[in-house]
Formats: sequence, structure tokens, C-alpha cells
Amino acid sequence: MRLSEEEQKTCFKKGINYLDQGKYEEALKIFGVLLMGESKNASLHYYKGNTLHKLKRYEEALESFKVAIRVQAMGGSILLWPC
Repeated sequence: MRLSEEEQKTCFKKGINYLDQGKYEEALKIFGVLLMGESKNASLHYYKGNTLHKLKRYEEALESFKVAIRVQAMGGSILLWPC
């Protein structure tokens, strides 16, 4: 099932809010769902990496950051939506 752009925006904002509130597991789930449909989005990989870092899952965080850099270098989108 693919989310509409409006649903993606809502989920993204929810993920950011969870991250800001320290609800890292919830944020990680949101970013994971969004990445299923937007794997070429560097921002999502960055936020996933940031969330993993907060969870002290450093190796996984590093991998997400590396993917974000590769996606951006290949012309993937950097920003998801303006908040």
C-alpha cells in the first residue's frame, strides 16, 4: 500500500514529533514505513540514522547516514517537505 503525499507529510511530521519528544522507537517505526515507499529520499535515511543514534544503535545509524549520502550523491531528494 502506497501512502498519498498528504499521508506521507502527516507521517513525517509525526516521526519528527516523536523524535523531538524522545519517543525514539515510535519515530523509528514511522521512518521505516516511509522508507518503504521513499527509499530514494536522503532526508528519511538521515532521520532514521539520527533516531538510531539516539537509541545508541551506532552501527545501524552509521549505515543509515552512509545511505543518505549515497542517495543524495545519486540525485535523490534531500528534503522531504517543508515543515
